[in-house]
Amino acid sequence: MSFPAYDKYHDSGVPWLGELPQHWDHIPIWLLFDIGRGRVISHEAIMDNLGEYPVFSSQTENDGRMGAIDTFDFEGDYLTWTTDGANAGTVFRRSGRFNCTNVCGTLKPRSEDLILDYAVHAVGISTAFYVRHDINPKLMNDVMAKIRIPVPRPDEQKAIASFLDVETSKIDGLVSEQRRLIELLKEKRQAVISHAVTKGLNPNAPMKPSGIQWLGDVPRHWEVQRVKHAITSIEQGWSPQCENDPVQTESQWGVLKVGCVNYGKFTSEENKALPPTLEPRPELGIQAGDLLISRANTIELVGSAAVADRDCENLMLCDKLYRIRMDHSDSLPEFLCFFLTCEVAREPIELGATGASPSMKNIAQSVILELWFAAPNVTEQKVIVEAIRERSQAITRLIAEAERAIELLQERRTALISAAVTGKIDVHGFVSEEAVA
Repeated sequence: MSFPAYDKYHDSGVPWLGELPQHWDHIPIWLLFDIGRGRVISHEAIMDNLGEYPVFSSQTENDGRMGAIDTFDFEGDYLTWTTDGANAGTVFRRSGRFNCTNVCGTLKPRSEDLILDYAVHAVGISTAFYVRHDINPKLMNDVMAKIRIPVPRPDEQKAIASFLDVETSKIDGLVSEQRRLIELLKEKRQAVISHAVTKGLNPNAPMKPSGIQWLGDVPRHWEVQRVKHAITSIEQGWSPQCENDPVQTESQWGVLKVGCVNYGKFTSEENKALPPTLEPRPELGIQAGDLLISRANTIELVGSAAVADRDCENLMLCDKLYRIRMDHSDSLPEFLCFFLTCEVAREPIELGATGASPSMKNIAQSVILELWFAAPNVTEQKVIVEAIRERSQAITRLIAEAERAIELLQERRTALISAAVTGKIDVHGFVSEEAVA
């Protein structure tokens, strides 16, 4: 789809805006809106309340909605913008009675000539150029006030808003399809792993009851045992006060962060540098084949496991990780790792997690050590591990392709909005396909 340009343009004097249509203005936000801020609303207050007035925060998921309480701070038609965090500068249109937390700002229009359905796009594109990334990403009120946005005539604003509503909805629909595909692929990958480490690769293998209700039937020749009988040692590490940044060289000592084992992959970059004033503990250095398990994390991530695929002797085990070592001639850490991350094992692990805070759960060593699993001899384990890797890699490639498609669609969406709200294309005469039909 192509659209004509306007007949005449003028230099806006604003680098990111460039040239605007001759009859368009560009006005600072403080002249267009009354600027406000939200208030401190605790997570507990939101979770414990069954009110009807929504609370919005910095998250873009679910349109920023966190919950609801029985009071409201704002009423009418507003824009809200995120002031802090990874989503700083994100802008939403709000209507009705609602609340904002203190990491949100509010923009109430001063004139009916400013169409909010247009302004949400114009402000959203504008703020992207003013977010500070030198520290925690921020967009401050005083910066927001000075941002200039392009302002065409009200009829053009309506036309642009209508055009973008139709075109971005199409793109959003395609993005949703790709995200759904990713979820299905992840479910497929998880099913492949779960089946392989509980039923094996031979669909005709004779089965037997495992004697464990949640484990079900397993191949007849597999041994059912507790984890503690398949390992040689389990330990946890040390968490001194460290630097915020990771190590820069292999000669520098660091301590692994608990996130180094998220989603079944060992990520050595998830570490913090040890201050030079502290003596390292070399015995806690990571060796290839170490099975690492998070003992403290959110309920979704506690018990996450990964096998170190290389020696990282300068990176030490932290006290929020368990390290399991095994006799590789008898059992493979990779097989046990795949089992610990499969759906079947997640239920007893999550049931064994303790802690009052929803953001931090803990599992004792006994939860891991007493866990039942079934396994064949080490030769068959190797075959199963290799099959899982091969099939998982194929699915992972498809996921990467879908993620790239989403990235391109989102780039297209941003470019389309930018072109429309800065007048690089003239959509004043736009008529949607639906309207024609």
